[in-house]
Amino acid sequence: MTTQLTYKVDERSKKNVLSSICSKWRTFKKELTKYIHENKSNPEIISNPPAIYGFVEQIHWDSFLERRLSEEFEVKIIKL
Repeated sequence: MTTQLTYKVDERSKKNVLSSICSKWRTFKKELTKYIHENKSNPEIISNPPAIYGFVEQIHWDSFLERRLSEEFEVKIIKL
């Protein structure tokens, strides 16, 4: 299930609104990545998204999980 919403944002506020959205999105991905790496040794736990994020569809979780556990991502983290 995918929901698409649109919002009318005053042009004067657009930059701040988009910046806030971007920051929250990064924080969300960071929290999920932390969850994955803290439970990496237990595939049963990370096979599903955390219960508090019940809105995350399994297909999206599987894709995110695959990217976060990839060797390329590990290399990227090390470089940071």
